[in-house]
Amino acid sequence: MGNGEWEMYLKDVRIAISSIPQAEDLRKSVKNIIEKYHKTQYGAYP
Repeated sequence: MGNGEWEMYLKDVRIAISSIPQAEDLRKSVKNIIEKYHKTQYGAYP
């Protein structure tokens, strides 16, 4: 996947997760995973 595709995929995942009211813990986990991914890929999270 190219960077743009990856961003779109993450956006879709976030939208899907945010539509589930009970998913607050899952949202936090996904956010942590995304931040870790950014740190390993780019050395920082924007």
